[in-house]
Amino acid sequence: MIHLLQTGDLHLGKIFYGFSLIEDQKFMLKQLIKTISEAKKQNPYQAVIITGDIYDRSVPPTDAIELFDEFLIELHQIDKDLKILLIPGNHDSAGRLSFGTRFLESQNIFICTNPENIENPVFIEGSEFSSNKNDGIYFYQIPFLSSGSLFSKDKNQRLTTQEELINEAISRIKIFHENSKYKNLPMGLNAHLFTLGGTSCDSERHFIGNAELINKNVFEDFSYVALGHLHKKQKVSENIFYAGSPLAYSFDEANLEKSFLDITIDFSKETSKVETKEIEINPLHKVTKLSGKFEEFIDYAKNENSEFYKFKNDFLEITCTDEILIENPQIPAIDPQNYFSVSYLVLMT
Repeated sequence: MIHLLQTGDLHLGKIFYGFSLIEDQKFMLKQLIKTISEAKKQNPYQAVIITGDIYDRSVPPTDAIELFDEFLIELHQIDKDLKILLIPGNHDSAGRLSFGTRFLESQNIFICTNPENIENPVFIEGSEFSSNKNDGIYFYQIPFLSSGSLFSKDKNQRLTTQEELINEAISRIKIFHENSKYKNLPMGLNAHLFTLGGTSCDSERHFIGNAELINKNVFEDFSYVALGHLHKKQKVSENIFYAGSPLAYSFDEANLEKSFLDITIDFSKETSKVETKEIEINPLHKVTKLSGKFEEFIDYAKNENSEFYKFKNDFLEITCTDEILIENPQIPAIDPQNYFSVSYLVLMT
C-alpha cells in the first residue's frame, strides 16, 4: 500500500489584480505542512507529488523563492524519509529549478527538469502498514515539454506538438521500464499537461489546437498518474487525477472548492486499486463574485447589517446591475489605507 499527497500549480509569487498573494500562499503551505505532520502520527505519507508550476513566472520574486525554500526545509524536518517529487510546469524556468538537484536527491527531494532524464524513476516504498512488504512503485516524471525539447529516437526528428512530445516520452519510459530489473513492479507518473476533455480556467496559459491535448489512453500502463496544469480538480479516470491549484487564481474559480489530494494505492490484489480523499484548504482570502446595485455595496465593509458584510475579507468581483450610468464609482466606506487588507474590488457594469 502506497500513501501519497498530491498538489501542484502553486504559482508562488502570483500577483492578483495588482495584489501580491504571497501571504495567502504562505497560509496555504502551512496547512499542507500541518497535514503531513498530522499524518505522520498514524498513517504517514511516503511521498508528496508536486505537479509543476511551482512559481507563477520563469523569474520568480525573491519572497516566492524563499517561501518555497522554507517549505521544503520544513517538510524535510518533519520526515526525513518523506520523498518529494516535483517538476517544472509551463510557468517555470526548468534551468532555475534544476539548481542543486543532485544534492537535493540526497535529501529525498527529486526534481526532474531535463526531458532527457525522464528514464530515471524514483522508487517509492510501500507503507509500514502494508500487508505486502514488497509493495512499491517506480514513479517517472515528465517536466513540461516545450516545442523541440525532444527528438524522435527512430527518426531523429525534432518534435513540436504536445501530442508528439508526450507520446515520445511515454514510449521511452515504457521501453526503459520493460527492459529494467524492476519491470515487474508498477509504474507511476508525474506530468504537467492538458488532457483531452479536461476543464480549464481563465488563470491557465492555454494551448492552441487539438494537437496540444493529450488522450488519456497513453497512460494506460501506469498504476497512478498525477497531473498538473489544469486548476480545477478533476478525475480523468480511475487512476488519473488533477489535484487542481490550491488557491483560486481567477474569478471564474470563485465557486471551486480547493484541496490537496490524499491518495492510497493498494497493490494487494491482482489489479491495483486507487482511493482518493480531498483535504479541504481554508484560504486566507476567498475569491467571490457578487452582483447587485451600486448603492448596496457602498457601506458593505463597515455596515454589519449589510448582507454583503460577510464578504468584507474576500477578493471581490462585483457586477453592478444598475440601469443608469454611475460616474466615477467609489467605495467610500473602505479606508484607502486598508483597501487591500479588507478586499479587492473589480467593478463591472
